Amino acid sequence: LWYPDVFSGIPVLGAPSGGPLAPMNLLKDIVPPQVALALAFIIFFFIAGLGTYLYLKEIDLSPFAAAIGAFLYQFAGNLATTPEAGHAGRAASIATFPLILFFIHCGLRSKRLSYFILTGLVTAFAFYEGHLQITYYGLLFIIGYVIYYLLVHRKEIFRNDLVRIFVYGL
Repeated sequence: LWYPDVFSGIPVLGAPSGGPLAPMNLLKDIVPPQVALALAFIIFFFIAGLGTYLYLKEIDLSPFAAAIGAFLYQFAGNLATTPEAGHAGRAASIATFPLILFFIHCGLRSKRLSYFILTGLVTAFAFYEGHLQITYYGLLFIIGYVIYYLLVHRKEIFRNDLVRIFVYGL
């Protein structure tokens, strides 16, 4: 699990992102690497559209507006240009951001632990599969979003709800 041909050797299993145990890398055990990479991009584009659609529906946009928003996000320049260069990690981080936003919004609205767990799972996927810096910046936005949400809805959120949200968030 040591790759000697790059920088006089790098750890493969302990790689901070995109290691051999990354979910999309496991596709290479089933299909050839070039097919696995193409499938990964297809899956990432689907995740980007699905997450955007779910989030936009959650904030009460019409199904048509949510579908248009999802389509536009799927083919926005930052995501649409990733296949040309083979940047699957960057695509993973960009694609999972709306899904993280959807789950954290649902968690804040419903105050249910399951949404916070799903937020953590998708975030872990984005960190392990994706690009660390893009995921990190996305999480900074999520923190700002949570603060904004709590400020806007401060009259509707009781003290025990605030404690629950904080504990679930941790």
